[in-house]
Amino acid sequence: MNIDDVETLLEGVLDGLKARKQIAPLQQKLSELETTNATLTAERDKLREEISSLQEQVKEFTDAHGDFDRKLADAQKQLNDTRDDCQRQLNEQQAKFDWEFAAVCSELSEAKDSFRQQLKDKQADFDKQLAEAKATARQQLADQRDKFLQEMREHKEEFDREMSNVCNELDEVRKAERAAKREADFYRETYGELDAAYKIYSSLDETTRFDLAGIFGAGDTAAGFFSGAVQESHLPQFWDYVSRHVDDMRLAKLFDFCFAAVNRGFREPPYIRLNVERGAYFDDETMRRTSRSRQSGRVNRVLLRGYRYSSGNVVRQSVVELA
Repeated sequence: MNIDDVETLLEGVLDGLKARKQIAPLQQKLSELETTNATLTAERDKLREEISSLQEQVKEFTDAHGDFDRKLADAQKQLNDTRDDCQRQLNEQQAKFDWEFAAVCSELSEAKDSFRQQLKDKQADFDKQLAEAKATARQQLADQRDKFLQEMREHKEEFDREMSNVCNELDEVRKAERAAKREADFYRETYGELDAAYKIYSSLDETTRFDLAGIFGAGDTAAGFFSGAVQESHLPQFWDYVSRHVDDMRLAKLFDFCFAAVNRGFREPPYIRLNVERGAYFDDETMRRTSRSRQSGRVNRVLLRGYRYSSGNVVRQSVVELA
């Protein structure tokens, strides 16, 4: 055997081995197909049995359907007979209803005519009663109006009398009020300032009142205090005393009262107070410095206002403190 034969033999062996490898899956597939075929055969037999059963059921249904058609035809015939009978009865009832309806319409027409006549009669009677009631109501209303007007006139006359009395009483009250006001104003103008000044004087210590005895006397009463306050000759003396005690503002207020009281004693006031504005430059003609004040400068505070004659000459200078 030569090499070519050996090669050919080897190729045949290899082809056989390859064929065996390819046959094995095919055999496995064939086995599966045989199993599937057996299953399908069993299902086919089962379906044949079911088809046979269904064919028997169809036959039974066809027989039942024929019987139903016969019964349906009988029922249709009975229904037609019943319908015809109902139609006859309906026609008879319709004829009877038409006759009765015509009778009722006739009776209704007669009743309507009768009702219209009764309504007309009652309307006439109502109109008559209404006219009588209106006339009676008008008369009663006129009587009540006359009575009301009479009562109103009487009430008005009484009200006018009472109002006149009230107005007279109110006039008397107003007159009394004006008189009381005049008395109060007179007291306030005459005694109010005196009372306030005397209270200030009474609040002074005993030493100060002793120093002022030459001006106000004993000062035991408001009248005694006032008799000294209104004397013109006491005015410069009192100012001199106050200028030495400018720290006590009560004394400055008492001097203001005395100055006004003296001026009131004359038809034409003889004196005029000096006005010094804060911040004004010092003027030795109208001002005097306190002992603790600066020698020059502007006015920082006015401690006691001076006064002058109405004619112009300065009587007492204003006491000021310079800044």
